[in-house]
Amino acid sequence: EAIRAEDPEFWHAIRSLPRRQAQVVALYYLEDRPIAEVAEILDVAPGTVKKHLYNGRRSLARRLGIEEGTA
Repeated sequence: EAIRAEDPEFWHAIRSLPRRQAQVVALYYLEDRPIAEVAEILDVAPGTVKKHLYNGRRSLARRLGIEEGTA
């Protein structure tokens, strides 16, 4: 069964990420903003946003028990 954004477990996992990773994940996935816009909002390089997304997805997959390829 997939984890949905309404599930408390999902939000707990997001809040457990380092602050910048949580911000990037929220802006990119929950607000559906492109990488360039996330970078502009957070005043970081687009490559930094991509690295935080990569690390955040890996951490969330581990915390939520999701296989890497399906996260």
